[in-house]
Amino acid sequence: MKQYLKRLFIYSTSFTYSNLSRLFIRLFVGVLFIRFGIRHILFFNNIVDAYPSMFGMSNTTCLVVLIIVELLGGLMLMLGLLSRITSTLSILAMIYAAKSILDIDRYHFINDIADLDAMDPVYIPILLIGIFLYLILSGPGKISLDYIISLVMVSESNEPADDNLLQDA
Repeated sequence: MKQYLKRLFIYSTSFTYSNLSRLFIRLFVGVLFIRFGIRHILFFNNIVDAYPSMFGMSNTTCLVVLIIVELLGGLMLMLGLLSRITSTLSILAMIYAAKSILDIDRYHFINDIADLDAMDPVYIPILLIGIFLYLILSGPGKISLDYIISLVMVSESNEPADDNLLQDA
């Protein structure tokens, strides 16, 4: 029994699938994002008037930018291409989506924020913001185009490779 517990707590905690888990989270969020983008395209005429204007752009322009970020961003996240930049742009898109939901719904962002409960749709963009912050901090992992591009760039340069840069990418 002691050997089993030792193996469970000591040996299994040192062995992780961090690169595989980052791939999974990128694929999961990428599929969600592409699904949201397709839904926005399909119902564009029905929802465009309900979306607020933001960043000095009209509501139509904001919705088109949101769709582009969702479709291209989802694809780029799935591939692991420019993951940190894509995650940063996706955070901005989710801030806009959260504001849109709060404006469209019965809530007003400042006055009634305390009335939100756990079933409100505004939590989806907030949860995605958390996932994007994780991807910014952790990076795309070794199962990504970012990692492959970095290996090619290091191998083509004449400088010696810094193993610490590619150790836990």
